[in-house]
Amino acid sequence: MKEQFCSYEQSLALKEIDFNEPCISFYNMNDDNKLAINAQFDSYNINTNRNSIPIKSSYTGSLKTVSAPLKQQVFEWFIEKHDLFGKTQPYISDVEPFNLVWEFVILDLNWGEDKDIHLNTRCSFSSPKEAESACIDKLIELIKNK
Repeated sequence: MKEQFCSYEQSLALKEIDFNEPCISFYNMNDDNKLAINAQFDSYNINTNRNSIPIKSSYTGSLKTVSAPLKQQVFEWFIEKHDLFGKTQPYISDVEPFNLVWEFVILDLNWGEDKDIHLNTRCSFSSPKEAESACIDKLIELIKNK
């Protein structure tokens, strides 16, 4: 199920562009200084988690955690907040061997004379999860560069 969540780096980048939605999970450092994803399924935490919560730890001071949004949640947020629609789709590569590979497409829902209709990358990702992550990275980049 971990592959359904944005990566830690994406979660931090989303926070920078004001992603502030309740999430069912968060990233946290464990006692071995390794990143861990933690679920928080009680309704109090789900409704109060606003992308950064202080926690007590054995480290000096308090450690900040960052929400771990589901990829689908992030795609919906980009539609609602930025009018950008991202999706992945399969295609058959046009070079031998003719494999099934994945690409992503981003549509600007406010397109017109002064805007691009869409951004498309045919980077031949080997899996839909890989293409989803690349699509989220590109969406984040587009908002940062606005």
